[in-house]
Amino acid sequence: MTARPFAEVIGPGSEQEPVLLLHSLGLDHTMWHPCAPFLAADRRLLLADLPGHGRSPAGAELAALLDDAGAATSARPGSFGSRPDHGRARFWPVPR
Repeated sequence: MTARPFAEVIGPGSEQEPVLLLHSLGLDHTMWHPCAPFLAADRRLLLADLPGHGRSPAGAELAALLDDAGAATSARPGSFGSRPDHGRARFWPVPR
């Protein structure tokens, strides 16, 4: 069984794809709390903890989180905080 990362889900359910927000190195999902209410006005947000950070166990799979959320695809721009995920494709279908 794949380890599930922790994610706080906020915002209304909508027909739009949810947005996954990843934190910076050494932090957790709470770094998004100041701006999340504005970003979640019309879209569901997933404020996730990277594997081994916050409440996510080491080895947690972000793809499992996207699948649980019903996301069909994922686009991840690079940043210092997302480096643990750079080994994955930038766009990929999530298994259903």
